[in-house]
Amino acid sequence: MCQIFMAYQLHHYFVQNPFKQTGYESIHLFQQLRVNMFFIAHKQTVKILSFSKGKNTKLLIINAVFGLFLILLLFASQSVQAREIESIQHIRESVQNYMEQNFKQNPNIHYEIGYLDQRLKLDKCQTNLDISQSESVRQTGNTSLVVRCMAKKTWKIHVPVKIKHFAKVLVSKRTLARGHIVNNSDVEELRVDITRLNNGYFTSIDDVKGLALKRSLREGRILTNGMLEQQRLIKRGELVTILAKTGNLSIRMKGTALMDGRAGELIRVKNRNSKREIQAIVVSSGTVKVSM
Repeated sequence: MCQIFMAYQLHHYFVQNPFKQTGYESIHLFQQLRVNMFFIAHKQTVKILSFSKGKNTKLLIINAVFGLFLILLLFASQSVQAREIESIQHIRESVQNYMEQNFKQNPNIHYEIGYLDQRLKLDKCQTNLDISQSESVRQTGNTSLVVRCMAKKTWKIHVPVKIKHFAKVLVSKRTLARGHIVNNSDVEELRVDITRLNNGYFTSIDDVKGLALKRSLREGRILTNGMLEQQRLIKRGELVTILAKTGNLSIRMKGTALMDGRAGELIRVKNRNSKREIQAIVVSSGTVKVSM
């Protein structure tokens, strides 16, 4: 009984850990173990067939059952060992080759192949693995590639991949106060991963020069669309020049701004002479224009 149990435990270890032992000696030990298991099982079965009476009949029956079980286990394990498995390493290498071929022309694209469960048991593919990127998934960030075996025994898995896109964007060189008007000396370029910059970013100083900060900005912060606005050219209560022009005729009047205004905005202005309120378009600092 003990011999059967020990033989079963050893056999189970070799089947579950086929790659932990390598070399001719390990293979020889595994084959010898199978032979010994067969003889043990055969011996116990012969005993029950040749012995019909005695005090140990129950024990022999149990031994015989275990013997038959081991014989079945031998045949089952042989079929498992005969099955060829697609290696995880080969799948990763295939994905690696695919990524290199598709992104090697872009030095700003970096990628990382995610984790694949080492317990994955897929039939070895007799053809080259087919790899594609689904159009329904993200092209950057956390995404996945579809790996298919198109041979007789088909299978399909999704391999996680993280794709990063790098670019030079504008960041603040120092701490800037709210309302500050951005100029060339306030920003610099920094190469960063833009994959998760959902609020936008700027790549040219011309896009931010002359804009005002909506809030204070710490050193090294990436400038985004929501941080900047057109500077106020006219402030409420400020004295402004009202420009009225039609053809070759141009009239200038004095007025008071009743609201703040940025370039191109329509604001309310009060004519200082007539005391009438009119609407005018902000043209420049201290100047508005009305249509005639």
